[in-house]
Amino acid sequence: MCKCVQSLEVLDSWRLMPGFKDDGKLDEKGLIEWVETARQQCSKTKHQIGVDLQIAFMLARAPSDPDGIWPHIAVRNLIERLNNETIDKHIQVGIYNSRGVVSRGIGDGGRQERELAAKYRKMSGAVRAKWPRTATMLHFIADSYDDDAKQWDVDSELHDLRWS
Repeated sequence: MCKCVQSLEVLDSWRLMPGFKDDGKLDEKGLIEWVETARQQCSKTKHQIGVDLQIAFMLARAPSDPDGIWPHIAVRNLIERLNNETIDKHIQVGIYNSRGVVSRGIGDGGRQERELAAKYRKMSGAVRAKWPRTATMLHFIADSYDDDAKQWDVDSELHDLRWS
């Protein structure tokens, strides 16, 4: 097995972010150092896009901050510092995919997605002043859930028409 595949398997198996201390707190300096080192090393081997994707998926699993807002303040600061569209976009993909399998009642429409959109829109508003890039990313996540809600509403209406 090539080293690239092995490295990917290791990165995919992680559940804790670099920078977590024994007391459960996230060390922002340690997280930043790890990310910058990983990006530098992978840049040398021409794996910049791959490492950015893996960093994004790792950041998508970040915990909320003690203030209750996702992501943790250390991750918000890192997102602003990196200023990287690939990472921002794939954090959004990671969030979307982390939802897993979703079930709903026949007539529920997009209620679940509207609730998620409201949650992410509220978080976007809460961080906008200090972390504008993070706020924009959260806003895009909310928009994505709004779009999904509309699709589920149409599906529900079509189901009602078919069975009426």
